Amino acid sequence: MSTDKSDEEDTTLALEDDTSPAGWANMLKLGLGSSAQAKVANRYTYVGKLGKGGMGEVLEVVDSHMQRTVALKRMVGDRGMEHRFLQEARVTGRLDHPNIVPIYDLEVARDGRIGYAMKLVEGWTLGDLIDDGSDPLSTRLEHFLKVCDAMSYSHDRGVLHRDLKPDNIMVGPFGGVYVMDWGLARLLDAVDLPLSGPAGGSATQTLAGELVGTPAYMAPEQTRSSKVSPSADLYSLGVIIYEMLSGRLPFEGETADVLIKKCMEMAPPLPAMGGIDNLAMRLIERDPLDRYQTAAETVQVIDGMLSEADIPTI
Repeated sequence: MSTDKSDEEDTTLALEDDTSPAGWANMLKLGLGSSAQAKVANRYTYVGKLGKGGMGEVLEVVDSHMQRTVALKRMVGDRGMEHRFLQEARVTGRLDHPNIVPIYDLEVARDGRIGYAMKLVEGWTLGDLIDDGSDPLSTRLEHFLKVCDAMSYSHDRGVLHRDLKPDNIMVGPFGGVYVMDWGLARLLDAVDLPLSGPAGGSATQTLAGELVGTPAYMAPEQTRSSKVSPSADLYSLGVIIYEMLSGRLPFEGETADVLIKKCMEMAPPLPAMGGIDNLAMRLIERDPLDRYQTAAETVQVIDGMLSEADIPTI
């Protein structure tokens, strides 16, 4: 795994704990309390930077307490987003499922920024595997089944992901599949926290403005409102399986606006998938009532497909 160590010194300093009055005030404001003070500088040793998103960056670090390598996601940029970042940590932390990345601990740095340690998942994104295209169909369906099972669990506990896409799903070298990046997750019974950023942008990048999600994978109803039902996640699953089976997206456009217009007005092409096309096409129906109604129902359909001896080798 390639890492960027150009900012190692600054990162190590930023991982120190904050004992200043301002730091404590920030912790209390977030509802963390004094017990959240962990001696971060003594615990984590910086290895490299793994990636960066809209709210945070992910570092590879060594946890000296547990003597293992973990991923540490810490907030960067707008401090006004800290409550949403904290919600991401707490929402993900309450989801205990083998196909959802586990959270280990919540930390507060010297400068008051919050972060959380989680399992370091090595391997490939599902997007990498789709681009490679060498996995047999049965393997692709098994990966997809695990993602659907994770979402069935998540929905049962009242949590929507809202940004499901191949780049937010990791596949490990031993077959482990993990749904990652719950930064836009929403509790069904909770009020949406405010977001910042423009509504426009790339069709395949996450938006966190008036629109919430990644346009190429967003359900039509999600392009109109961030307050959606689990069916919006099912639509995203449909786009993913469509792409896994056909190698392309059902709708394409250079900008978010162009893609959303196609999604709202056009029917996607029907790919030849050896009879499995019905699964994808049902999930990406424009009307939520025409889709499978739960992720659990989708799991049952895929289980039935995997039990068939004549799965096409496409």
